[in-house]
Amino acid sequence: FVLGAIGLPFGLSWVIGTGSELFTGNAFVMAAGVYSGKVSMKDLAHNWFWSLLGNIIGCAFIFGMYIHLCGNVGNPGLMAGAAKVAMVRMTTTPILFFKAILCNWLVCLAIWLATASATLPGKYMSVFLCIPAFVAMGLEHSIANMFLVPAGMAAGAPITVAMFLTTLVPVLLGNIVGGAVFMGGLTHLAYGDN
Repeated sequence: FVLGAIGLPFGLSWVIGTGSELFTGNAFVMAAGVYSGKVSMKDLAHNWFWSLLGNIIGCAFIFGMYIHLCGNVGNPGLMAGAAKVAMVRMTTTPILFFKAILCNWLVCLAIWLATASATLPGKYMSVFLCIPAFVAMGLEHSIANMFLVPAGMAAGAPITVAMFLTTLVPVLLGNIVGGAVFMGGLTHLAYGDN
């Protein structure tokens, strides 16, 4: 829990602080742009495709660096923890979808609050309020899982690529609904085009 409650907010703080793209955040931001008429569906599809692809490549790169180049394959405690975390992600599909909706609602709330803050400490505080909440509730984030599950697989968790993809798809779809519908749609209904 502690690693997720610190590591995942660090990742989102990195994204916000550098102006990078996070697919699950873009589910909210781009959908809100479509609802307000400032973004076309073509722009949304283009952004979602490239940000998802970039996040997949980024997770693979960080995974390779962390597991292989940093020598963590030989750390039995770390590998056992990675395998355990990965196995927790292998639950039934309908549950994953709903956990993913709630998760991305919190992630997008963190992004929305961070965007509203004028200071870097305020942005980071927004992240560190929302992200540990989703970790504590055991919710599902597709991009985090793109790192966590392969790390567990490398640590010996009995997970196949097919099993991983079977769980990744509903999480990805739930994250889209959480960001685009619940956060983007509801904030648009509440605040209009502002």
